[in-house]
Amino acid sequence: MVEDISIAKASFVSLWIQALLYGAYTILYLTCVYILLCLKIMRSGVRMKMTMIFLASALHFLATAHTGITLSRARASHQR
Repeated sequence: MVEDISIAKASFVSLWIQALLYGAYTILYLTCVYILLCLKIMRSGVRMKMTMIFLASALHFLATAHTGITLSRARASHQR
């Protein structure tokens, strides 16, 4: 029989999964920036590379903000 889990436990597990995925995304982001800036793989112009770096940075900023807000909410609910 399936055992019900509490909302607090489910939130804690989801927070850990989000933190792990954020760490993996950070590694992918840094790899992307390194490839675009340092390697000569792409023959396209500087404008396209800067656009791709800007978009990747915007996505990483949004992911960072989301993770930070989630962590602060979890901390606030734990302190009550």
